[in-house]
Amino acid sequence: ALGKDVHQAIVDGAREVAFPEFVSTLAICIVFLPVFLLSGTAADVFRPLALAVVFAMAASYVLARTLVPTLASILLPAEQEAERRAAGQPPRGLAWSPSARSAGCSGCSPARASS
Repeated sequence: ALGKDVHQAIVDGAREVAFPEFVSTLAICIVFLPVFLLSGTAADVFRPLALAVVFAMAASYVLARTLVPTLASILLPAEQEAERRAAGQPPRGLAWSPSARSAGCSGCSPARASS
C-alpha cells in the first residue's frame, strides 16, 4: 500500500480507476445504441441482446464502484493480519504490549542492552 493505511489505499485506488471504468462502460454501451434504431425482425432479435448487455454493463459499473471497494476494506485487513502472524509479528492489538515487543526482539530489553 506504499506506506498508506489500508482504507486510504482503497479509496485512492477506487478514485484512480473511476474514470477509466466509466469510459470503458460508456464505450461498450454506445456501441449497442444503433441496435435500438433497427426495425422489423432484426430489432426483435437483437434489441433484447443489446438491452441485456447495456444493463449488465451498468450493473457491473455500479458494483465496481460500490461493492468491490467495500469488500476490499473488509478482506484486506484480515489478510494483513494473517501476514503479520506468518511473519512472527504480534497481532495488531498486542503491538503496544511490552511483553510482545520483547518477545519480538528475541528477549532484548533496554536493561540487557545497557549492560
